[in-house]
Amino acid sequence: MRQLWILVALVACKQGGGGEGGGGAFGGTAETPDWSAKKLVTLEGSIEGLAFMIEVPEGLPRDKRQSGDWEDPDPKYDHAPKIFTSTIEIKRIQDLKEAKYHATLDANAKTWVREQSRPDSWALTMAEPDKSRIEVIVYKQANDEVFIKCKAVQATASGPLPSYAKTRQMLEAICDSLKPTGVASDAKPREQEAAAEPTEKAPDEKPAEEKPAEEKPPVAPAPEDGTEGRLQRAAKP
Repeated sequence: MRQLWILVALVACKQGGGGEGGGGAFGGTAETPDWSAKKLVTLEGSIEGLAFMIEVPEGLPRDKRQSGDWEDPDPKYDHAPKIFTSTIEIKRIQDLKEAKYHATLDANAKTWVREQSRPDSWALTMAEPDKSRIEVIVYKQANDEVFIKCKAVQATASGPLPSYAKTRQMLEAICDSLKPTGVASDAKPREQEAAAEPTEKAPDEKPAEEKPAEEKPPVAPAPEDGTEGRLQRAAKP
């Protein structure tokens, strides 16, 4: 009987997680922490030589390999929000259909709950019907040629996201806040990049060789008395 009570207590602890709402310090389930109540802080980022400002949840780790992304390979962040940035040519997105096509895989099969065309951007939100995944995609014009694309996503292993409405609001606020600020401080102008690249000759290209000067046969000097030698006279017809 004592063993049965211990077993029941262990199961209850496992289901309860870190207290009311589960999930320890973040709340939500143990697998999917609730980030929706986290304060958004403004940070700098860059992508492909372009700088921007963006608001991200406080404490969300930045990708150490890419200053424009926020994700972490640690398993405890598997179901935390993730933020990705990239660039895309403006000429490739002329309407909402193209904006959705370049937003996510199999765009026609997705459920879009926000489709907005703005003077300098496109704003989209995709949500799975079972509330297990939300993707927010916003294109912000950086210059005359490219958009900066922001994607904020959060998903669960199973079941709906915690604080679903607030989570969607948070993800939309993240990408909506992205503001291009010009050229990144560590970006090199194209002229410098071209000058830095070493110029190499083609493998079969060889320096031109100088041809030696053509030697002319020596001319026998004329006799001092003005007469021609016998051999010279004999050579004449």
